[in-house]
Amino acid sequence: MPVPANAFVNVATHVGIGWVRYSGNYFHYQFGVSLPAPRLDPASLKRAPHLTLKARVGIGHIIIVRST
Repeated sequence: MPVPANAFVNVATHVGIGWVRYSGNYFHYQFGVSLPAPRLDPASLKRAPHLTLKARVGIGHIIIVRST
């Protein structure tokens, strides 16, 4: 799922068997992070869309991609 380039993203994932991939890095089992939109000043960041992702998979992979 492409995430808008200017979005502030909160991510919480859990994978039973598999991995989570974000920005070329692989994480196993659980991954939780806030991902502010790059190059936005605080006022623009406050107005930017906010997205909360809670993803869980028993067996498989979760891949998070931010669009450019």
